[in-house]
Amino acid sequence: MIKEKLNIDINNPDALSLMQRLFRFVFGKDRPDLLTRSYFFTHLVAASLFFFWYISAYLSIHFLENIRGALRLKKMITRRGVELGVDNFREAYETLAFIMIIVWIIYLAGLILLWRKNKIYRYFMFPVLIAYPLLIVFFLNITYILEDVSLFDYVLYLIMLVSLLVYYWIDKRRRSREEEDAEISVDSESGEAAAALPEGN
Repeated sequence: MIKEKLNIDINNPDALSLMQRLFRFVFGKDRPDLLTRSYFFTHLVAASLFFFWYISAYLSIHFLENIRGALRLKKMITRRGVELGVDNFREAYETLAFIMIIVWIIYLAGLILLWRKNKIYRYFMFPVLIAYPLLIVFFLNITYILEDVSLFDYVLYLIMLVSLLVYYWIDKRRRSREEEDAEISVDSESGEAAAALPEGN
C-alpha cells in the first residue's frame, strides 16, 4: 500500500538510483569518520525534537479555535501571559514558534555541512545555539525560561552546546594536523626533486 501511494517500485533500479543520486547530492559521496557520524546522529535527534516541538506548538496556537476546549485554553494562555507580564502572550508565542522552526531548519542544514566535513558548519550551528535562548527572552522574557522551560530542554540544549564545542575543538586540531602534514609532504617532495637535479659545473 505504501509503495502504491508513493508510486515507487523498489524493484526498479532506476527508482533506487534516483534516490541514491538525491542522497549523494545532499550528503556527498564520501561517508565521514565515526566521530563525525556519531555527532551528526546525536544532534540530528536533538534538533529534530526541538524542530517538531515548535511545529506542534505553532500549529496548536495558530489553529487554537479548532481545538476542543479552545475557550479554556485561551483563558489559560491569557492568564499565563498576565503572570509573565507579556502583552498578547499568544501572538508573541506564535511568532516565536514560527521563527524557531526556521532557526532549527538552519541548524539541520548545518548538520548536513558537518556530515560533508565542510568547516562552515560552525556558522550555521553555533549561531542557532546562541540565538535559541536569546529569542525566547526577546519574545517572552527571562521568567519564561526559568519557570516554563522543562529540565529536559535544559539538558538537551546543554548536551548539544557542549558536544558541539568539543567536536569543534577536535575538528580544528585535526585540520591543523592535516595542514601540517600536507606542508611537510610538499617540502619533502620539493627537497627530493631538488636532489634529483644534476649539479652544475
